[in-house]
Formats: sequence, C-alpha cells, structure tokens
Amino acid sequence: MYICLFIAHFILSYPASALNFLAHIALSGTNQEIAIGNFIADSILPKERILLSADMQKGIPLHQAIDQFTDAHPSFKNTVSLVRPSLRKYAPVATDVYYDHFLAKHFQRYYPAETLQQFSAKFYSALAVHEPFLPGNGKHLAHYIIKYDWLNMYASAEGMHKILCQMAARTRFESNLEQASDHLLLNYSAIEQDFNALYPDLMQLCATF
Repeated sequence: MYICLFIAHFILSYPASALNFLAHIALSGTNQEIAIGNFIADSILPKERILLSADMQKGIPLHQAIDQFTDAHPSFKNTVSLVRPSLRKYAPVATDVYYDHFLAKHFQRYYPAETLQQFSAKFYSALAVHEPFLPGNGKHLAHYIIKYDWLNMYASAEGMHKILCQMAARTRFESNLEQASDHLLLNYSAIEQDFNALYPDLMQLCATF
C-alpha cells in the first residue's frame, strides 16, 4: 500500500507524459547518470539541477524531449482517446501507466541483450550509489523505486491495478482511475498496438538526441 501511495503522491503532480518511469530510464541509453537525471527530472526543483553531475543534467532535456514527443505522437493521442470518455483528464495519466506495462511485457523485444530484471538491478545499483547526493524529492524517489522495485511492478496486472487504485484514492476529484485496469483489458490489443507503434519512434528520437 505504501509504495502505491508514494507513487500517487509524485505521479499526480507530474505532467501528462512524465509517468512512464521505465520508458524514461530505458531510453537513456547505457549512461547510468543520464538515466538517473532523466528519472528524477520532474521530482526536483529547477534550482536544484545545478547540484547534479554534468551527465545527470543531460538527462533533464532528454526527459523533456521524450515528454513532448510522446504527447504529440498520434499513437499516444489514440490511446488517450480510447479511455478519455471514462477517465477524462486522467486519460493521459493512465496511458503512461499502460505504456510502462507494455514496455515491461516486451522489454526483450526492444532490449534483447538483457531481461527486465537484469536491467532493473543494474539501474538500482547505480542509483543506490548516487542516492545520497541527490537533491530534495529526487532522493526520496530514488529510495522508493529501489525499496519497492517499481520497474518490475508494472509487468503484472496486479501491480498495475494496485497503483491505479491508489492513484484514484489520492485524487481530489473523481478520476475513475480505479477502473483504468478494466479499460486496459477492454482495449488491450489496440493499446498494445499503439505502444508498439510509438516506442520505436521514441528509440530513434533518443538515439539521435
């Protein structure tokens, strides 16, 4: 329960496409400090960015580029349109959660050199080294992703449902996010297709960033 509440606390204050933590980290390439900067980009204040290493600072504009590209992509817009009638303004929030699920599901399709578990363990190890030096909420975010193994959590339907339900409990207004898992199941093939159309484009964007 506590992991879900903490995710909700951070997630609901983020821009629409800042929630796909797994995608942001994976799209950072092999430089772990860039990946860390990308991961914490929305959790720290602009004035705190100068406290980061040079490579971590490179992760912030990469994070922003991923968000902007995703928001404008026809596939993302299509997924949002599928669930917007029920989830309204929270449709982009749910879509990001859906997309991390499909990245977890298809991880070795896009990253054949390692499993999701291997990738996660390597990132957690690097994050643990740098966690004591991260500013503000970045430190807390790093602590909880390691403690509760967020990156593998999205691979299961149960993990996704718990996150979405707790996010619903944290919203000030009716969000229907507790029903978001149902909408995923109803539109599973279409949303999976949207993700698989978007992600290669994101990989190409990041490879040339």
